[in-house]
Amino acid sequence: MTLCKHGNGIYYIWWVDESGRRRKTSTQSRRKAEALKFLQQFKTGQQARKLRLRFTTLSQCAEEFQVYSRTVHSPLHRTLFL
Repeated sequence: MTLCKHGNGIYYIWWVDESGRRRKTSTQSRRKAEALKFLQQFKTGQQARKLRLRFTTLSQCAEEFQVYSRTVHSPLHRTLFL
């Protein structure tokens, strides 16, 4: 995450989303102290989203890994992982 000041004097946060795309979010502030405070709150919110559990059961996790393994590993290596 990066904090940048645009020509209009407003600070923006540049960040990378889950799909790998660069995004920007306005802090709606011209003051660096307020922008840094916004950045800290934004980071906390991002970390909270990352900590949410994606799988609810072990079997769902195993199924998801099998799908991933089929697309990433060769057939020989797949037998080693499964």
